[in-house]
Amino acid sequence: MESRNVFQVTYWLALAVAIAPLVSIPATNILFVAALIAMLAAHRRIEMPPRLGLPLLFFVGLTVVAVAVAGEWRVSFGKVKQLIVFATLPLVFTVFRRDPLAMRRLIAGWAVVATASGLWSFIQFLNKRQFAIEHRIDFYEFYVGQRATGFMSHWMTFGAEQMIVVLVLAAALLFGVFQRRRPLLWVCLAVITASIMLSFVRSVWIGTAIAAVYLIAMWRARLLLLLPVV
Repeated sequence: MESRNVFQVTYWLALAVAIAPLVSIPATNILFVAALIAMLAAHRRIEMPPRLGLPLLFFVGLTVVAVAVAGEWRVSFGKVKQLIVFATLPLVFTVFRRDPLAMRRLIAGWAVVATASGLWSFIQFLNKRQFAIEHRIDFYEFYVGQRATGFMSHWMTFGAEQMIVVLVLAAALLFGVFQRRRPLLWVCLAVITASIMLSFVRSVWIGTAIAAVYLIAMWRARLLLLLPVV
């Protein structure tokens, strides 16, 4: 297979690697290995994003040191393996750099998957509410202990991922990254925002609100005058 064709395979695998964490971490790891093999087969040099290599190495090093001196290294070591997720950064950067179409595809992919996860969280929310009603349980006390999680295993992970996607998508829409299918993407934005509200993760609510204010300030600063009304 020609190097160019192999790189096309790498392109789509890298796109899948960047989207898969919204669904499954094990799937992300499998796709990452496949993409790395394809990248090496294409004889492409993997590049680190500028000014990120040293801070990332420092962070990983401190994490390993913290695990080593914690005393419970057998327990902590399992978490160290999760650092492999940072290895996806140079891979995705190498494939997508200077490629606006790839970035649009990535953001659109995030939007679609996060919307699907949000819709699934609506079903989870309604099921839990129905259960509370049928068993005459206080819904709030029941729900805060087992909230909607979408495709994730925990509501904190779900809320954080939805927050990241909704902010990236909002920025792309406000600053004209997408010229086509904008109404559909606005619908996705609304669904993801609603899923964040129903997650009841207050830290995500606050983070989303602060970041939204920043985006508005960068887009139309005068609109911040409406904040007291809101």
